[in-house]
Amino acid sequence: MKNLPETIGNTASPDGANHCLCVDIGGFAVKYGVMTENGDLLLRSEFKSDNRTLDTFIESLYLTLSPLIAHYRIQGLAVSVCGPVEQASGVVEGASALHFLHGPPLRALLTARFGLECEIENDACCAALAEMWQGAALESSDCCLVVLGTGVGGAVVKRGELERGSHRFAGEFGLMIAKFEQGAPVIMSDIASTRGLVESAERVLGRAKGTLSGTEVFALAAEDPRVAAVIEQWYRYVAMLLLNIQHALDPEMIVIGGGVSARPELVGRLQQAVAKMVASHASFTVIPHITVCCAGNDANLIGALAFFLQQRRSLVY
Repeated sequence: MKNLPETIGNTASPDGANHCLCVDIGGFAVKYGVMTENGDLLLRSEFKSDNRTLDTFIESLYLTLSPLIAHYRIQGLAVSVCGPVEQASGVVEGASALHFLHGPPLRALLTARFGLECEIENDACCAALAEMWQGAALESSDCCLVVLGTGVGGAVVKRGELERGSHRFAGEFGLMIAKFEQGAPVIMSDIASTRGLVESAERVLGRAKGTLSGTEVFALAAEDPRVAAVIEQWYRYVAMLLLNIQHALDPEMIVIGGGVSARPELVGRLQQAVAKMVASHASFTVIPHITVCCAGNDANLIGALAFFLQQRRSLVY
């Protein structure tokens, strides 16, 4: 079939095989893939999230994905999205760069346009489900996921189930207050995210906002002690975040996600920063078990599928 994205493995739809169309709607890009019920990714691709209204966004999504529906045996649409999801109504709450997603009955609108059964879940919750199903938290029924990106997101798993909270804000670790400056609260998303790291480096170097990437910041640390100091402080902020989570929720493990989780030194540096904090206060007796996500950039797609299957009771951890 022409004009299909690059595929992975065997793209044929054997008789009797059911595939799911999985979509990860992010502020900058929409990732999508076709997956088997076992979580095997047959195809993946993405496009920019640059639509202005909900109607144009849904239509763009449909025009991109409809050839896949015709080519594969698709049983449903599994969607990961930024923002807490009210499951009874299928409404995405909160706010994000794609403001038009928040408020309308998104699940019903996608179901109507695609003609497929649809499930929607928060992106951090999806990442946690992916790690529980076939990742770092495979053996854990009590863990927290922390996503370090443009902000700090997360998810809480208790007794093998996602804990959403009374207002569906469980896991919004980025809203934790880290300190006060001039009487105003500074939240973790501002200082413990990779965005916070980059912006701190830009200020120290006198660079304009948005002129550095996270990768460039880590590369500059080898030659500029000012940047190295910024990174050291960032590790302390993340360590503070992890200790707060440990003492508030006491999980078996904390799994780190986001692009920075691919850095091989991350866990070791965080363990060092946590150990220093624990040693500095007699009341600290528990050291968090820190690990990183295994599913990588596909975590939200895998987790969206896991949630879709859970809702149909065909997947049990």
